[in-house]
Amino acid sequence: LSADWALVEGVGHRIAGSSATFGFPELSSVGETLEAAARAGDETRLREALSALRKWVDENAGQQADPFIA
Repeated sequence: LSADWALVEGVGHRIAGSSATFGFPELSSVGETLEAAARAGDETRLREALSALRKWVDENAGQQADPFIA
C-alpha cells in the first residue's frame, strides 16, 4: 500500500467515524467506501466514492445533524 493509498484510507476512516458520531449516516457510508477502496487499491471504486462525497457535500452543505439519529 503506497503512502497515498494509506493517506486516503485514513481520511476515509476519519470521515466514517466522525460523521457517524455527529449524525450523518450517509456520509459515514461514503467514508467507509473510501476507506475500503483505498485499502484494496481499487482506483475505480475510489473515484466513485469521491464522486459520492462531492455529491453529498453539494447537497448537504450547511445542514445540521439530526440529534436523534446517532
